Amino acid sequence: MFLNIHCWQVHINFVAFTAKTKLIRHYEKTLGAYHFGGHRMIIPTHSAEVLIDKYFKN
Repeated sequence: MFLNIHCWQVHINFVAFTAKTKLIRHYEKTLGAYHFGGHRMIIPTHSAEVLIDKYFKN
């Protein structure tokens, strides 16, 4: 799921995901993820691009 926030003609994109309880702190430290309560987390575009480049190289 992607969230688009429109503010003053600027688009900010995040990747939202559901984390397992034991991995929440890990994702915060390693990916710069933000925890929104429960198991819901988001990572900013730059972090998502790093993951894509790492795991889906052409």
